[in-house]
Amino acid sequence: MARLRRTVDDELQGPERHNFAIPSSDTGMRGVEELVGREDELENIHAALVGDGTCRTVILDGLGSIGKTQLAIAYPKRHKDSYSAVFWLKFRDVASVKRTFAITSRRILRYHHSASLVCSDLTGSLDDTVDAVLAWLSDLDSTRWLAIYDEYDNPRVLSNNDSDAIDMDQYLPDAW
Repeated sequence: MARLRRTVDDELQGPERHNFAIPSSDTGMRGVEELVGREDELENIHAALVGDGTCRTVILDGLGSIGKTQLAIAYPKRHKDSYSAVFWLKFRDVASVKRTFAITSRRILRYHHSASLVCSDLTGSLDDTVDAVLAWLSDLDSTRWLAIYDEYDNPRVLSNNDSDAIDMDQYLPDAW
C-alpha cells in the first residue's frame, strides 16, 4: 500500500518533481584520463561524502600544483553513479564565481525546462542567477548532487583584509 501511495503521489506531482539529474559528462571539466597513485585519497573522499543524504563537505587543501584539481576531477568520474548532477564552480574571484553560476543555470535549463525560477532569473542580473541556482540546489528533493568549488584561494576571514576576498557562505545552498 505504501508503494502505491508513493506512486500516486509521484504522478500527482509530475515526472519532473523528483528528477534532478544532469549528465555527469556535461561538467565541462577535463582532466587526465587515468589518475595514478591517488587511490587512497579518492576512497577517503568517497567515504567522507557518501552517507544518508545529509550535506557533507570535503576540503582538498595543499600547496599549488600538487594535484588537488586533478583529484577533484577524477572523483566524480569514478563515482558518477553516486550523484544525480555534478557542478564545477570556479572561485578565483567574484566575477568568475558569478560566471560559473550562470553556466550552471544554463546546464540546469538544458535538462530541466520546467526550472522556471532559474529560467526567469537568467534574464536578470548575475546576482539573481546565483540566487536562482542556489534555490534549485536547496530544493528538499535535490540531495544527490555534488558541487566542486575550485580555486578558492582567497577566503573572506577575519585575518584577510583583501577587498577581493570571497565570502563562501553567500554561495552555499540553504541545505547547508
